[in-house]
Amino acid sequence: MLASEKDANEQRMSRRDCLTWLASASALALAGLNTSVWAEDDGAAGAVKIADLIRFPSGTVKLLASPKCFVSRTAKGVACMSTICTHRKSDLDLSKDGEIYCPVHGSTFDGEGNSSGGPANRPLTWYATTISDAGAISVDTASTVKQGQWAELPAWAKPKEKAEKK
Repeated sequence: MLASEKDANEQRMSRRDCLTWLASASALALAGLNTSVWAEDDGAAGAVKIADLIRFPSGTVKLLASPKCFVSRTAKGVACMSTICTHRKSDLDLSKDGEIYCPVHGSTFDGEGNSSGGPANRPLTWYATTISDAGAISVDTASTVKQGQWAELPAWAKPKEKAEKK
């Protein structure tokens, strides 16, 4: 083998590195997030402001680049979750339909971080998440919480209950 061929072979990415890079690049392109609103320190130890609640309609999941996490909003509140697959620790991605998936082994997760298919059988790790009265969402990725511990929506953002018909 010539020295130039050897150098070219050493510079090639592994299949795994290539897939990880492609997944990250795709996620950033699909997310279409305005990065100017991310990662503002809100003064709480370890917590970082990641967005304003108004940018997250109910029923959405978004992948953030910094800090790297999934943000999910439902009628229950807001949760921030790990982007690491519970099967083999691969980086997860987000489909166009808002489904969290592992591009390496095919595991899927719902918007609450529960395993919904593939080899992964444990839910995603949840991070401590808070929402201010003004709607600023903050996350502390160094602090985990029990799955299902949603950050409570401020009163103005809670779903309105339908009046009973008489």
